[in-house]
Amino acid sequence: FLSSDPGRAARFGAAFAGKTSVRAILPKSMLAEPRIVALAEHYASFGVEFRVLDDLPSWFWIDGDILALPFEWGEDWPTSVLGVRNAALASLGRSLFDQLWRRSESLGASIRPWSPLLQLMRQGITLDSASRTLGINPRTGRRRVAAAMEHYGVSTLFALGVAWAAEVDTS
Repeated sequence: FLSSDPGRAARFGAAFAGKTSVRAILPKSMLAEPRIVALAEHYASFGVEFRVLDDLPSWFWIDGDILALPFEWGEDWPTSVLGVRNAALASLGRSLFDQLWRRSESLGASIRPWSPLLQLMRQGITLDSASRTLGINPRTGRRRVAAAMEHYGVSTLFALGVAWAAEVDTS
C-alpha cells in the first residue's frame, strides 16, 4: 500500500477508515524517501498508526485470523506472499508484532534529533554515554536534550523523561 497511485491510495485509505485499528511498522531507512513519508501521512489521516524501527526482521501482515508471510523470512518488501487462515498462527504473529511495536518509535518522534538519545537514556544509559554510543559529542547530546526540554516545556531531566515517554508510549 506504500507504492500505490493516488486513486488506489484513496481506496486503501477508505478501507482503513472502516477498521478499528490499523498499525504498521516501517524500516527507519524508509524515512529517507519523501514519497513514503507523504503516503504514511496520507494514511495517518485515515487513522493508520505508523512507527519505525531500525531492525525489522521481515515484513508480515495480520488481519483477524489471517496471517500473510513472505516465502523467505527476512524480506524487507513484499515480493512473495503466503497466506494462512489460522487463529493460533495469527496470534503468534500478533505477539511478535506487539513486541516490535513496543521497541519502535512513532513516525513523528523518529525525525526529532533527541529521540535516539532519550531512548538510550530510558534504558539507564547516561547522557554522555548515550551521546558517545550514537557517535556524537556529549556537548551536542546536551544541546539536543535542551531542545527536547524546550519542546516539551519542562525544566528537569526527570520531567523530560516522563513527557517524552508519555508521547512515545501513546504513539
